[in-house]
Order: sequence, then structure tokens, then C-alpha cells
Amino acid sequence: MKHSAPFVIALILALSTQIATAQTEPLKVRVKPEDVKNITQVELESNGKVFPKSLLYKTERTSMIILPGTIQDDRGRQHFMQKEVMFDDVDYITIHNRKRKIRSSIIGGVIGGVACYFIADQLGDKQLRQPSIELLGQAPETRIVEPIAMGFLGAGIGVILGEMLSPIRLSTADMSKREIQQRLKQFSYR
Repeated sequence: MKHSAPFVIALILALSTQIATAQTEPLKVRVKPEDVKNITQVELESNGKVFPKSLLYKTERTSMIILPGTIQDDRGRQHFMQKEVMFDDVDYITIHNRKRKIRSSIIGGVIGGVACYFIADQLGDKQLRQPSIELLGQAPETRIVEPIAMGFLGAGIGVILGEMLSPIRLSTADMSKREIQQRLKQFSYR
């Protein structure tokens, strides 16, 4: 019995040391490398300060868990540090989703290209009267190049506008916590 008391005390000290160090270390999350590029990013704004984009990991009822930074372990694997952010602590949450950005760019490009093509086609004359070409014995050209060029220009502008309009900006002052949670849940990783 005398030998078991120091063993019990040593065991209690070892466990309490492990518990104390576990509470001071931030929680680490492992995310598959192929999933990282598809995880939605959020940009937080509080009191006029904009914080860098972080990965949206999980959404709770009154908070969200973000992954603001990474560390590497001794095997070279990447781990993300998680941080819980309360909805009351931020003024605005801007959601940047890769799939939404691509979809908005494609839709904007198609609409811009088609609209500019038809506008340029309707504004121009169907036959171009060029006396110099007629004098050479050639038939006048129809205007097809200009509408196509305007269509490409409109598609480029549409892609840029679609990309600019794809982020979703949520105001925590104008929305309830439930609405914010439902909106963020659509885009969260877990």
C-alpha cells in the first residue's frame, strides 16, 4: 500500500498536466487537401475592420467555426486551427463560394454576350454600302464581324460583373441569428 500512494499521486499529476496543456492548445481540425479549394470562405467585418478570409468549417445556432490558419505536423500534414466566432461579435459576414462564383460568371457571360450581339446586330445596317468595293466588282459585305466582336466584349464584361456580384454580404444587425445560421449552413463544410 505504501508504494501505491506515490504511484497514484504521480498518475494524478500526469493527468492534470495533460488536461492543463490540452486546454491551452487550440483545437486542430484535419481537412482533406482536395476539399480545401472547395470550402467556402468568409470575410468578417467588425467595427470597420475587415479581417482576412477564413474557411467556413461549421455553423452553430449563435456562432460559426472558422479555420483562419494552418500548421504542419511533424509528418508534413496540414492541420487547420479552428476559432469560434459569435454572430454578435461581427457586423458583416461576406460569403465567397467558388461554385457560386463560377455559376455567376457563366450566367453573366452568356447574358452579356447574347445581349451585346443582338444589340450590335440590330443597330447596324444589314448591308454595308462601300463604293470602293462596288467599283472593284465585289459584292458588299454583310455586317457579321461587328456583332460577334461586340458579343465577345459583352461576354467578357458579363463574366466580370458576375464575378463581382457573386459574394453574399450578410448584415448581423439586419438579420436574426436564425436567418444568419440558416444562410451560413448552406455553405459550411460540416
